[in-house]
Amino acid sequence: MKRLAALSLSALVCFCGVAFGQMAPIGLPTLNLKDIGGNPAACLPAGEGPVSMQGAMVGAMDSDFPPNEWAIVLQDTVLPAVLKPGECVTYRQTLKGYAQKGLDKPLKSGETYMFTILNTDSEGHWATRLHVAVFCIEQRPDGSRKFLSYVPHEDGSGTYPACGKYIGWMPAPDGIIPPGYKAPDSQ
Repeated sequence: MKRLAALSLSALVCFCGVAFGQMAPIGLPTLNLKDIGGNPAACLPAGEGPVSMQGAMVGAMDSDFPPNEWAIVLQDTVLPAVLKPGECVTYRQTLKGYAQKGLDKPLKSGETYMFTILNTDSEGHWATRLHVAVFCIEQRPDGSRKFLSYVPHEDGSGTYPACGKYIGWMPAPDGIIPPGYKAPDSQ
């Protein structure tokens, strides 16, 4: 069962990496991003049902599993932690019953990452099992870092934060035009 849980999380993450590549998914349930103790934290938004966590990870947009950065996976014979609306999982957090995976490399300023939480619901479509937050890290002049969210919109566009890189979304008018974006030819 332990191997199945790790394989399940890795298969979904690898599928997302192949399916989306450098493109971030639109239409998946999103997570709210916070700074807790100088680390990014993904929080279940109000209005969402509780999530029984199979695992969580922070990795680069094109990461394989386990990522270079951080992941936790539910161990066999352990009941999953249940995340309720407003509750958060923090990068590098340790939870009883979860094994740490990945290389535990630090997050870099100026880079874009995806924070993913996997629900244990094995009956649901893979997309209903993932909750995601895409963010980048802005280095401030005082040396502090700020975690800034990319915001997907229903029309397929997205609001890019100031430290954002192009991730496949058409830029929304309320954000920046990210480096690497090529506007469609107007005829």
